[in-house]
Parts: sequence; structure tokens; C-alpha cells
Amino acid sequence: VVGIRAQSRRVKWLLAMVTLGVAGVLVLGTSALAVGTANSVDDLRQGNRLARDGLKSLGDGEIRDAQDSFAQAGDAFAAAEKRFGSRWAIPAMLVPVVAQHRRAALEVTSSAAAVSQELEVELGQIDLNQLTTEPGQIDLDAIRGLESPLTSIRAHVATLHDTLFAVYS
Repeated sequence: VVGIRAQSRRVKWLLAMVTLGVAGVLVLGTSALAVGTANSVDDLRQGNRLARDGLKSLGDGEIRDAQDSFAQAGDAFAAAEKRFGSRWAIPAMLVPVVAQHRRAALEVTSSAAAVSQELEVELGQIDLNQLTTEPGQIDLDAIRGLESPLTSIRAHVATLHDTLFAVYS
């Protein structure tokens, strides 16, 4: 402070402008993330609800309902990701802590969208009607054919569970 007092008016003015500029960037960056979050809350809630509905439908054996829920959840998470990644959110990248939160939001929404869409595709490969039984026989080839999609679905469900938990953390 003492060193600034000894400076010329021009240097003081320049320091004041730089300080105001830095403060402006901080306010703008923080505001950008706040607006992005506010605009994305409904999409995040809808995506979370739909993904949970999909998990419930999957647990109940309602494959097509689960597929529809995951398709809609993927769309909702993708919309949230788009809002967090829009151009007006670029100033948030200039503020260190705010930039980290923005990046985390982008990663979570991107992951949730991708996993939801992958679950939709995997569920489309499952046809429970192909599982038939003849008196005294089980079609083992049909059961083996479900192994790969079901293994993939289990991994995607675990990833989605972790991602949904991260949305509210």
C-alpha cells in the first residue's frame, strides 16, 4: 500500500483498472457458472428421475419401459451438458475454482448422457421372448446370447449409479 501511494497518478489509475478488470472477470466467471447451473437444474433433475425410473423398470423386467426411460434420461443429461458447455459459460473457465466446478459438471452430465444412451442401445439387443422352453428343455444358446448384453448393462448400471450419486454430491 505504501508503495502504491508513492506512484504517479497514471500508475495508480492503471493499477485500479487492472484490479477492476480482474474483479470483473471473477464476477463474470462466477455468474456464468451460476446461470448455467440454474438453467441446468431442471434437466439434471429430469435426467436423474428418468434414469432411476429406468433402473426400476429394468429391475421389474420391463425392458422396453427401461429403454424408453434411459433414452429420455440421456436426452435430459445431454441438454444439461450443452448448457454447461455453451459459449456464455466460457468466462467460468477463467476463474480457477469455478472452472473446476464447471469441468466437473460437464464430466458428470456427459458421463450420465453417454451411459444412459448406451443402456438404451444395450437394452434394444435384449429380446426376452426368444427365451423359450420346450417340455424338459431350456434353450441354452438363447441364454448364452444374453450374456454379453447383460454383462454390459450391469457395468453401465454401476457407472450410472455412481454418476447419479455424483450429481447430488
